Amino acid sequence: KTIGKVLIFSKFFNPQLFQSYVTFELTKEPPQRFKEFLSPILFWVFVAVTPMFGILDSIPILKSWTPTSKLIIAVIILIGMPVLYAVFLQKTKGQAIESDSLKRLFYMQCLPCAILQCSLAVSSISIAPNFSFLQPLCGQLNIISFIWFLIAETLIFKKELNTQMAKAIIWATLALIACALALIAVLI
Repeated sequence: KTIGKVLIFSKFFNPQLFQSYVTFELTKEPPQRFKEFLSPILFWVFVAVTPMFGILDSIPILKSWTPTSKLIIAVIILIGMPVLYAVFLQKTKGQAIESDSLKRLFYMQCLPCAILQCSLAVSSISIAPNFSFLQPLCGQLNIISFIWFLIAETLIFKKELNTQMAKAIIWATLALIACALALIAVLI
């Protein structure tokens, strides 16, 4: 049900709907939150984290690494993206980095990040020798996922910063570049 709802939001490129949903749910008492749909964090765990753990062994650079090292890399890669986007957005707003102020932004970021991360995790199976025939399809899936993600993030930045579309595109692109650089730094 949650996947359908997020995909409907993404189909219409209207992340403001899940921004409103997350904001509304966080006004409720903790036991009453996210009763209709999965919480963004659980959604992210099922859609992004679970596939990533199943695919880590197919990545050549990670084959010789210990399971603990793989777990650390997976956590940094996966949790780093929604956290970095939330922090980047908070700093762009000119606000202090505090756990309460980041919570809503982090929850919002779990939804689009989960879709992108799932796409990347699933397409990484094309690295395996038995699945190399999937590489062209997976490449196209990644391009579509990145375009969708950038559009979704642009709309989130536009609403959160109450700014023009051009500025929102710049901020969303800068945040994506920051995530890519952080990932490269982790892997080096």
